[in-house]
Amino acid sequence: MKNPKLSVLVPVCNVEKYLDQCLTSIVNQTFTDMEIIVINDGSTDNSLDIIKKFAVQDKRIRIIDKPNEGYGKSMNRGLDAARGKYIGIVESDDWIDPDMYETLVTIAEKNDLDVVKSDYFIYTTTGGDKSIKKNELRGQKCHEVFLPRKNIGVFFVTPSIWSAIYKREFLNKNQIRFVESPGASYQDTAFNFKVWFMADRAMLLDKAFLHYRCDNMNASVKSTGKVFCVADEWHDAENYLRERGLLTQNAEKLLARIKFNSYTWNLDRLTGDGHEQFLKLFRQEFLSYKDRKILDCQCFDYKYWNKLMRVLYPNSLAVRIRKAFFDLIRPIYLMRIQGNWRVHYLFGKIKIRQTHIPDFNLF
Repeated sequence: MKNPKLSVLVPVCNVEKYLDQCLTSIVNQTFTDMEIIVINDGSTDNSLDIIKKFAVQDKRIRIIDKPNEGYGKSMNRGLDAARGKYIGIVESDDWIDPDMYETLVTIAEKNDLDVVKSDYFIYTTTGGDKSIKKNELRGQKCHEVFLPRKNIGVFFVTPSIWSAIYKREFLNKNQIRFVESPGASYQDTAFNFKVWFMADRAMLLDKAFLHYRCDNMNASVKSTGKVFCVADEWHDAENYLRERGLLTQNAEKLLARIKFNSYTWNLDRLTGDGHEQFLKLFRQEFLSYKDRKILDCQCFDYKYWNKLMRVLYPNSLAVRIRKAFFDLIRPIYLMRIQGNWRVHYLFGKIKIRQTHIPDFNLF
């Protein structure tokens, strides 16, 4: 039997409230040459019954029903079972516009892409259904083929892995899979980094298709108890490069800079003991980078470089004075500056630099 052009992976775990909308949006795609692999990760609600109902009506649906193993193992099972030339991912509480995969597959084939990524909508039902375009790719070069290692801005885009499709041969050749930590969260982090680091031909589209639900209180990203899983993801990404002889100093600088964004976002939403424990991990890892001369202030704008210094040296008088000084002068400069321009601190000198993305080259 001929393999489908596209395999859509749908990981499911206790999402009966949203699953019908999700699967309906997939089976109603204008692009039909696909298989839909639904991985039921030990759901204890009516999710499996809903999946089976759809499978009776649409023979393109394949069901993998298994005990609860976590997101990473579920996704890897789906990747191993997939037969399509391309891989798509739809989280079971999200939904997609009818022309998403027709658009993405057409562009991927025309340009022989390893990955093509689109923008997405933030979707909420609070106060009525609303989908607002995220504009996640603002400032990025869209609609042209690029090499991510030479155009690193894409590494700093939120790892929204479900707004893209991936060539399956590319994923398999480079052994790109998910971390399989039981009960873990943030398991798009290392996958996303590996994809951009290894891709030779990529493209971004500023059009949005996928509606990302942000009012599901059971979503794993809302669990502060799983925040240390993000460290496991970055350790996996680092080991991935090391095992392949790709962990050059510049590659490690890039990884450290992205990790800083990730760690900062998580640190800022923690309180109490969790905040202190994560701060300790944050400090230890980045002091190690500093000792090995991995940290480079040219990869940071002044705000984030000073924030990093406060993490590393919280009791330093020099750091506190520097922060006070720039807090004083910052409004003066920002009144004279437009768009993404910011004051940039570099070895005691004040420079004006556009810092939407770090200003350094990976290779």
